[in-house]
Amino acid sequence: MVSALCIYALCYSGDFFDTAASSSNSGGYGSSTIGGSSSSLPLVLRVSPVSFAIIGISFGYFTMDGLLLLMHPEIASREMAVHHAVALMSLVVAAQVSAMHVYLMLILLTELTTPVGEFGQQQQQ
Repeated sequence: MVSALCIYALCYSGDFFDTAASSSNSGGYGSSTIGGSSSSLPLVLRVSPVSFAIIGISFGYFTMDGLLLLMHPEIASREMAVHHAVALMSLVVAAQVSAMHVYLMLILLTELTTPVGEFGQQQQQ
């Protein structure tokens, strides 16, 4: 679900990159803030309601997955703990400073490969 929202926000919404609909009324920079003001902010400072929803959903996912790792230490590893801690920290920072959402969404797209890796590990066992 998060990957689909990321693809929508990055490719179709016009909030982060120019589309034909958004380039005419925003000076070529897309929407920049919640509410759709058309100031010309750099890409790193642009946010949207969808990007905040993505951050909220991802925060919930990483929190629950981290708690599962704590409850079941047999599936946990140091690398997974660090991965979840860094992910949660980056989500909190991006939400607090209202910046870097585009980069965070690009990184969250890599989580799409998680089920593939887990399936491959199960097949080897």
